[in-house]
Amino acid sequence: MIQHYSLSNKSYRNSSIGQTQFEVPENSICIKTCNRLEYFWGMGEVPESVIRHLFLLSAGLSSPIIGDSAILGQIKISYQETTSVTNISKHLHKLFQWSFCVGKRVRTETKISQGAVSYSQAVISFLINKFRSFGEKKFAFLGINQMNQTTIRFLLKYLKHPIMIGNRTYEKAQNFAKDFDGIPFPFSELQSALKHVDILISASSAPHSIVKKEHIPSENKLLIFDLAVPSDIEKSVSECYNVDVVHLEQIESFLKNSINKRNESYQLAKNIVEDEIVKFMNWQNRDKNYLSGKSQSFKVA
Repeated sequence: MIQHYSLSNKSYRNSSIGQTQFEVPENSICIKTCNRLEYFWGMGEVPESVIRHLFLLSAGLSSPIIGDSAILGQIKISYQETTSVTNISKHLHKLFQWSFCVGKRVRTETKISQGAVSYSQAVISFLINKFRSFGEKKFAFLGINQMNQTTIRFLLKYLKHPIMIGNRTYEKAQNFAKDFDGIPFPFSELQSALKHVDILISASSAPHSIVKKEHIPSENKLLIFDLAVPSDIEKSVSECYNVDVVHLEQIESFLKNSINKRNESYQLAKNIVEDEIVKFMNWQNRDKNYLSGKSQSFKVA
């Protein structure tokens, strides 16, 4: 019988398993995700509970973020890594190959994986909706943090110009910029930097406004994302004829709508999973009956 065991990363770190080498059962597949380890092993019939667990996992319905796209890729990699070095049972093969189809069907027939679920994704989605192409745009970032880092990593695939990175402490801006071949500058040079920028993404931890009306150049249009709390952008900046400011509240509204759409797709996705479970169980029963009939024919002979 095919078996399954799940272990959270926290439990793994706190247990004796995390302190010694874990003896993985033969013919097993280990799926490593951001928050848990999943083991599948064995031969023969697959219990319905195990089928449901893997199908929900591949559909992104068991993830902390509903509709998570990365999990399906993680499952495929785990399957490929295991089958490239060892043999697994027929039913375990079938279970995983079927789960790939389930994950694909759910994402094709529903909107469970569509839309932004983080501030960085929301900014990128906004840019894609506003511009047909933003590869030629020149970007600057204010603040050194994970959100800016994630956004920059995505943008680097598209941009043709180096990114400018500003921070109160110039040395920190220098160190941060090295990872992206960016151009660092201190806040004291903000006015000069903005003359060379089309889009500013500001998410600093400053306790007061950084970008003021006098910093805004008159010769170029500027799109500003103000993602800081408290705001990095002085209110008077919105009065500039050549500036569009996207406020944090707009991004949060965008995120809320996106997450609501995913949640609305949950039940449809769940129904698809249940439909595929029935199909898999039917295949399993047919296979079982075929083998049973074959065995009986040998006995008669």
